[in-house]
Amino acid sequence: MRSCTLSLVPEGLFQCPRFMPNDFQPIEGHEFTIQSPFGPSPCKVERVDAPHFLRFTWDQDGWFVTFELKQVGQQTEFTLTHGGWKEASHTISKANLTAEAVRKNMDGGWTMIVHQKLKEAVEV
Repeated sequence: MRSCTLSLVPEGLFQCPRFMPNDFQPIEGHEFTIQSPFGPSPCKVERVDAPHFLRFTWDQDGWFVTFELKQVGQQTEFTLTHGGWKEASHTISKANLTAEAVRKNMDGGWTMIVHQKLKEAVEV
């Protein structure tokens, strides 16, 4: 889980640039593809409560990603959760790596996205 506080109105996140190439739309049931470092990943929007909550499935290993936004004074608290991980020794075929190795790699990516790219893209 990654959290940060941003100077933005919550609606800004649903309109911000994409951080990995994709054809995302914030519509429940919308199927889209993220071009991840391991190749194309099929995804599906499961829940949208704009501008406060978004959940989508990611790839075929049971992963899900949630974005939660909460207004805190003049700022917005943003929390990203990437869940649905299998046990550490499970091999993720697309990456040909264990779940533990992929999780460590993705954890670093989420940290950069939340604490650097997201702030650069949406802060006012």
